[in-house]
Amino acid sequence: MDKQYLINCLKQFECTNPVQKVINLQKFTKIIIQKYNEDIPLNFDELIQLPGVGKFTASLVYNYTFNMANSITVDTHVHKLANRLGFVKTATYDETRIQLERWFPLELWKDV
Repeated sequence: MDKQYLINCLKQFECTNPVQKVINLQKFTKIIIQKYNEDIPLNFDELIQLPGVGKFTASLVYNYTFNMANSITVDTHVHKLANRLGFVKTATYDETRIQLERWFPLELWKDV
């Protein structure tokens, strides 16, 4: 698929840094095809090694694609809300995730 076409598609959704997202998507796709036989790796550590995939995206994939809650998915909104409501007093997403995982039972992690 044409690189400029993908960039223009992402710009319509006001994505930040669409050029880098397209570069990561192309690298991601190549690795998935060559290394994983067109499948998504089930190993969390392998998943976050893919271009453009961080802990947040990997956690979403695990929770909703594989239906395996391995962590609570924390983004800016969850982090800020949890702090404002007084559930946690943390400075980073990871600290928020760790505190929330101590508070919520495993069976609820997917729904948090």
